Amino acid sequence: MFRKMRGVKVPPDRQGLLFFTCRNYNDLPEYTKSKIDNLCDLISEGEQAYRAALFDMLTTKDSVVSISIKHSVSQSTLYKLRRRFYETWYKKEAGV
Repeated sequence: MFRKMRGVKVPPDRQGLLFFTCRNYNDLPEYTKSKIDNLCDLISEGEQAYRAALFDMLTTKDSVVSISIKHSVSQSTLYKLRRRFYETWYKKEAGV
């Protein structure tokens, strides 16, 4: 279920659109999957555990707690990565 994310500098309607886009990752065209994958790589800065945790947070219904334990990444780090993903996605869309 989508709820507006506080602290994310993206309007709620766009947050929702990106939330559901990522959640439907398996059904997306290759171009969009590639865009999500590339941005996860960029945001994680080469740290594989961060990349895997962020990807799981965006594309699965797993809880933040379970993802945090599974990938040994703190919950606060996960939230920061997700915020950066959302904000960067729309900056790139705008051509920034």
